[in-house]
Amino acid sequence: MFPNEDVADISKPLAWNNAVKACQTITANLSEIVLAQYRLPLLRVFAYQMPRGWQVNLHQHSYYEMSLILHGRAQDQSRNHQRLGPGHVFIHGPHQAHHWRSPWGKCQRLVVCFNVDPQLPMMLPDTWPCWKHLLPIAWQMLALAHHAKPGWQDRVHARLAVLLTEAMTLGRIQATDSTSTNLISENLVARVDSFLEDNIANPIKLSDVAVNIGMSLSSLTHQYQKQCGQSVGQRLISLRMEQAAYLLRETAWPLQQIAQEVGVQQSAYFCRLFKMHFRKTPGEYRHDR
Repeated sequence: MFPNEDVADISKPLAWNNAVKACQTITANLSEIVLAQYRLPLLRVFAYQMPRGWQVNLHQHSYYEMSLILHGRAQDQSRNHQRLGPGHVFIHGPHQAHHWRSPWGKCQRLVVCFNVDPQLPMMLPDTWPCWKHLLPIAWQMLALAHHAKPGWQDRVHARLAVLLTEAMTLGRIQATDSTSTNLISENLVARVDSFLEDNIANPIKLSDVAVNIGMSLSSLTHQYQKQCGQSVGQRLISLRMEQAAYLLRETAWPLQQIAQEVGVQQSAYFCRLFKMHFRKTPGEYRHDR
């Protein structure tokens, strides 16, 4: 879990030269991202600044390229001349031609170049979405690489996985067979439950779960609800109450200690949750067992 105060400290934009160096550090130290059964070998992560009036001519790549606009504005010249600003995400697969320009001032982008193994076809959306919730994740990733404190690689890896998961969802990447297997949903319930169980005594925010699982907040909420039939928050309460029931059966601990052991700080609130879950108070449950 990432400490909340640390996340707040690293969510602000870096100086641009530091962002450029941070991308070089990421490229040198991270080799791939794994999403479900797919490997995403990383080719390059870089911070790209387009000056005012700059135009990128029509071109294509042999790899996938994801971009997130961090600052400034640009225009997609490839299809519909869409105006793009901070938070806009766009992705192109192998041999999909595209070109851009920045007629209104400088534009700063985070760019990730990668492959997908096994390779998957893409269908591009009609317009590129503006997902500003990805901006703090991107800046956190760059700040972590810039400061390079112990353990930074794992934390950068988790945030880069969120960005790529979101981008690939945007590209509507489909498996080549006839199944509708979703790239980001395989074993999702087991992975989320494992994280919740490992941190059951700690305060847990949904954003912590999303970053550690490697998904965006919106994707996690939708996919987990769809597969599990309940929200992540509801599942966390269920796991906490099941653990509390176990402790009531197997120990003589006081209720306050059990409540804290399962991440609930107030005894009265713990008792209300327990009764809602088991239709008995903790005292009644312990007596009956």
